[in-house]
Amino acid sequence: MPSLLDIAPSTATVAVRGVALDVPGIGASGLASLMRRFPAIHDLLTGKGLSLDADALLSTGPEAVAAIIAAGCGNPGDAAHEAAADALPIGDQIEVLAKILEVTLPDGPKNIEARLVGMLRRVGLSQTPLPSQSDTSQQTDSPAPSA
Repeated sequence: MPSLLDIAPSTATVAVRGVALDVPGIGASGLASLMRRFPAIHDLLTGKGLSLDADALLSTGPEAVAAIIAAGCGNPGDAAHEAAADALPIGDQIEVLAKILEVTLPDGPKNIEARLVGMLRRVGLSQTPLPSQSDTSQQTDSPAPSA
């Protein structure tokens, strides 16, 4: 019988300067670390949008990109891997980021957001209940207005 050990980590590779770089993607702990470290990532992933002005983007963007690349290559928070990611030319960074996104969110970011919100609602961690198709709890029993 197959187990998690048979599928984890699911790793893809991306060619960077003739080297096949393993990209396992970003798991929950890596994502949580990135969200704590970079509030803009938190805002982006929680639907608040990207709330950075140009100066903030220029000051934290390169550090965030390097941190995302290190995390997506299986080394979240590792300073040496972040420095190596930061030293890559922007074209290589884009290629690696694209592969990280593909592996981390194979169905795309919108689908994962909807699935996470649905899961949180089901376990009672969201303020808005998840209505089922037969749910009538949002209908009111107030009498019709008299004419």
